[in-house]
Amino acid sequence: MRAVFQIAAGEPVDVLAVRNTVSPTAPGPGEVLVRVVLAPVHHGDLFVTRSAQWGSGADGEPELIPRGSEAVGVIEAIGRGTSAHDGLKVGARVAVFPGPGIWRERIVVPAASVIVVPSSLPDDVASMVLVNGITARMILRRTQQQLVETGEGIVIQSAAGALVAQLLATLLRESDIPVINLVRRSASTALLSKQFPDIPVVATDVEHWQQQVHRYADGRSVAVAVDCVGGPFAGALALLLKDGGAIVTYGGLAGGPIDLTSLQITSRELGLKGVSIGRWFSNTPPELQRKDVEAAVDLAVKHSDLYSVAAEYPLERISEAVVHVERPGKSGAVLLRINDR
Repeated sequence: MRAVFQIAAGEPVDVLAVRNTVSPTAPGPGEVLVRVVLAPVHHGDLFVTRSAQWGSGADGEPELIPRGSEAVGVIEAIGRGTSAHDGLKVGARVAVFPGPGIWRERIVVPAASVIVVPSSLPDDVASMVLVNGITARMILRRTQQQLVETGEGIVIQSAAGALVAQLLATLLRESDIPVINLVRRSASTALLSKQFPDIPVVATDVEHWQQQVHRYADGRSVAVAVDCVGGPFAGALALLLKDGGAIVTYGGLAGGPIDLTSLQITSRELGLKGVSIGRWFSNTPPELQRKDVEAAVDLAVKHSDLYSVAAEYPLERISEAVVHVERPGKSGAVLLRINDR
């Protein structure tokens, strides 16, 4: 059976490789065996690869760490005594998350980690329905909490063309929270304005872009800056915040540390809040997790046009897929085709 492993410490393009491995055994109680069809390559997957602590096995050979976090696939077997909840059965098409090491042909996961996806969702959308939708919901909750603490104001968000940001913009609009979208390239503004004609969009590659933000704010203060870029750009966002405002960060596309000094934070009482889907499992009550999953699927059903695909690669071309994910100006998700359905 083929699977993608991290074979050393380093850049994902250099250390992710396809290896043959043992096929999974029959699922046990509470488990299902899934034939994986499509899986997205998330920036978060690459971040985990870069930050991995490295060692070697007991025999001194390099450690092999499976990679990949979510996918869509088909159930091939159900463990004895496993509850057939919500249509769970052999042959059902399911979204899988979390699935540690899911870039493989088959995987055994807890039944609680799969949901049957509606037939109206194509495989490409179903493959990325959970991580993006749940992350957007987590950011929304953090943003709402910050607005309560900070007081009235608008929200600005960076890298607004990314799927999580577009889902968040949808949720903010539904919650009557005013938002201004920021994109890194002027070429991205037309498409985003077409998708969200009622939400202002500002390109940060033009001179005096901050003045455009203030103009669209129309006298309102910026209470929250949602950011997945980080680096020096975080400092630029901080300058736009009102005193007591906060940056809500969920990524670091720029690489390196967030460029904020202690004086910037303390003198203006700014906040810095982090959101990570890795904390969703431990910090979110089961009932709220269930609602997040349902809402993520509902978002995909209602707004499937937002789930665009930049390219699809076979598993063996994982290095090319990684390069494509980090290509400047990329629009849409990069998917790995692991099996035909």
